[in-house]
Amino acid sequence: MTVVSDSSPLITLARIHCFALLPKPYGRVYISTEVYREVVTDGAGLPGAAEAAQADWIEVRPVENTAVLDAAIGKTGLAPVNLAVRN
Repeated sequence: MTVVSDSSPLITLARIHCFALLPKPYGRVYISTEVYREVVTDGAGLPGAAEAAQADWIEVRPVENTAVLDAAIGKTGLAPVNLAVRN
């Protein structure tokens, strides 16, 4: 099974000290480079940053079809999270 995650499960599970539970049902978890940047780089020092950076079961891959991503963002109204909300 291929599992792709956005930042919310990574951050939320880190906040409740259950980050290590994520690979148990799925094994490898894929995240985009944008999610990695949001959680690890931009979120340095916040919940999930160190955990995601050190997790050998997370594989970072770039989004291959940005047109599909842009269409999904337009359809759902979802957009990158403002990090100020995470504090």
